[in-house]
Amino acid sequence: DYLLKIRTSDMESYRTVLGEKISNLPYVTQTSTFVAMEDVKDIESRVQ
Repeated sequence: DYLLKIRTSDMESYRTVLGEKISNLPYVTQTSTFVAMEDVKDIESRVQ
């Protein structure tokens, strides 16, 4: 199992990434999506 954190500008872009890239990878048989509308705390953008 893998957990990917993917950020896109909108849901259409996300569907493109999921449909054209991720779903076509070898051994990918199933995906699940959880959508966050905003970051409560984004540590990555604060790390310098």
